Amino acid sequence: MAEVVKTIYCPRCNRKVATWDGKSSINPIGKCKKCNWLIIYDLSREELRIKDVPDRATSSGLTFY
Repeated sequence: MAEVVKTIYCPRCNRKVATWDGKSSINPIGKCKKCNWLIIYDLSREELRIKDVPDRATSSGLTFY
């Protein structure tokens, strides 16, 4: 049985931002390095959502989405 791998691209600049293996139930999230947008692929609706990247809330520099 072949695996279903879906590549998620930024809708603005068509760069690859994430992949989905077809098994996980968590929405894949990727950040476009060119547009600096957060791209979220909604699995239940099979559509892309675009959001701003959240500000850092910790001093370590990590951003939790």
